[in-house]
Amino acid sequence: MKKNIVLLFAAIFVMSGLFYSCEMGEEAVKTGSISGLIINSQTGEGLGYVTVGFTRNSSVVSIDDVEFTAITDAYGNYSLDEIPVGTYQIIIGADGYFERTVTNITVAEGINTVEPQTLVLQPEAGSFRIVLTWGSYPLDLDSHLTGPASDGVNRFHLSYLDKNPDMYIDLDVDDVESYGPETTTIHNFMNGTYRFSVFNYSNQYEDGGSEISPSPTQVEVYDASGLQNRFTAPAYSGYGNTWRVCDIVASGSSISVIPVNTYVMAADSYDVTVF
Repeated sequence: MKKNIVLLFAAIFVMSGLFYSCEMGEEAVKTGSISGLIINSQTGEGLGYVTVGFTRNSSVVSIDDVEFTAITDAYGNYSLDEIPVGTYQIIIGADGYFERTVTNITVAEGINTVEPQTLVLQPEAGSFRIVLTWGSYPLDLDSHLTGPASDGVNRFHLSYLDKNPDMYIDLDVDDVESYGPETTTIHNFMNGTYRFSVFNYSNQYEDGGSEISPSPTQVEVYDASGLQNRFTAPAYSGYGNTWRVCDIVASGSSISVIPVNTYVMAADSYDVTVF
């Protein structure tokens, strides 16, 4: 008998709590799903088994302290279901690659997608890695690098036309289908000035630069210790199809990256007077 009374009071208590919650207007937590793709800087393909962490706390700097994590599949894809709506920071990490943080990612109710993110492989000591990325439009932006050749006399011109113009220079990835990356590696420096530029192959007319800035387009420069410079395409100046990004001046062991950030007009992909 006593047992039945106890159970009756417990049931009344639970029902009272539910009634009170309904009266107070409590709502279920709103959730959404989110998915994306992580790309290998050296292949342009999806990178498998990468940890992607989500946090609503913008002060978090370690992937170990995030609220939610996903692991990419063999093709670089990841997804999370039923996470609370809100604004997140993403921290992306994998062994041998520089960790990347992406801010202001919104999760709303329903299905959400993050634009592809590139994880950059750490270069060897003494090397530089230059990574170009952009948005869905235009389809094809091209990396151009000119500089002193290893013969000590001529200047090389790296582009999709010649991906290995010198023994110390490689265009690792040439992308023609939006987002990038296009990755250039300088394995060893000769004394002199190197110049990195971004050419709008999709629109080679005088207003081609008008599509570079809003894409949005950025260039990151890494050495073996990590990110050294990040350049965001400046507002379009009204003329030109090429963003001249920066000069890299090498003198012995001293390497200086000098911002240029201007738009110029190239006649075509062969125009070494511009690049």
